[in-house]
Amino acid sequence: FNDEDYRRAIEVLGKQYPIILTDSGTGLLYSAMRGVLDLADQLIIISTPSVDGASSASTTLDWLSAHGYADLVQRSLTVISGVRETGKMIKVDDIVQHFETRCRGVVVVPFDEHLAAGAEVDLDMMRPKTREAYFHLSALVAEDFARAQQQQGLWTGDGQNPPPQFAPPMPGQQGYPAAAQPMPGQPMPGQQGGPGQPAAGQQVPGQQIPGQQPYAPQQPGPGQPYPQQQPQPQHPGQPQQ
Repeated sequence: FNDEDYRRAIEVLGKQYPIILTDSGTGLLYSAMRGVLDLADQLIIISTPSVDGASSASTTLDWLSAHGYADLVQRSLTVISGVRETGKMIKVDDIVQHFETRCRGVVVVPFDEHLAAGAEVDLDMMRPKTREAYFHLSALVAEDFARAQQQQGLWTGDGQNPPPQFAPPMPGQQGYPAAAQPMPGQPMPGQQGGPGQPAAGQQVPGQQIPGQQPYAPQQPGPGQPYPQQQPQPQHPGQPQQ
């Protein structure tokens, strides 16, 4: 799996998914990493609350800045994961202050027994503080969406290229949902009805109300007199009615 393969995969996935997450692992020198960095809008750097973990994450940022990704480093987020309330580790506040000078934001995620098990993630099994930390991380990631969309020309804040009215179709769906169409003979939403067209709530003459039984062809409407009966001609030999 090389750089070209990654770019081709992102091109295909980008037609169906507006957000794509790539777990690049700990390596920076494998062939696909060039495509990962070139196509990334944001980076999330993970650090443990230890001297080695913080040093490794800081070295990663140094390497990125030295290889032409300084802007990406400034937009990146650092997550200090697995922070225990008790333990012989360096002061977490010092790590936070260090990365706040280099990144756009820092999030501290407390240690969670459910996540440490490595099984399927169940949000209800996570500690409330852990869920709150990941919610904060998601909010920080979303703050950069507008900049990325404007940079790619998807939409601008000046109204010349507004955002789409509908979300992109889900995988397996075709096109966008169609707007609701009026019933035949009714005006479009916001359009005044033409001459002879009933207003909203008025019955169209001759139109049957749903659930109402239609009148027989020779039965008058409510409040209308019965038409005068005309005598029917009698045939010879037929009894009188």
